[in-house]
Amino acid sequence: MTSATGQLRLLPWVGPEGKPCCLAGDAGGYLSRLADDMEATQLGLTGELFQEAKHVLDKGQWTSGELHLLAVQ
Repeated sequence: MTSATGQLRLLPWVGPEGKPCCLAGDAGGYLSRLADDMEATQLGLTGELFQEAKHVLDKGQWTSGELHLLAVQ
């Protein structure tokens, strides 16, 4: 199923079986706004993680634990 414009939106979460979720329909609906909010949060957290990674790597001395934590995050 596709929206009136023929586009599907990939949502920033997966379904119960771990499969990607897509949204067809109005871009101003509840799920679309929820996805917008979640994507904005994810981008903000990504920016913070990037700054933390830069700080750790700029030191030139890091532990394997610090690198592991950055990779996991």
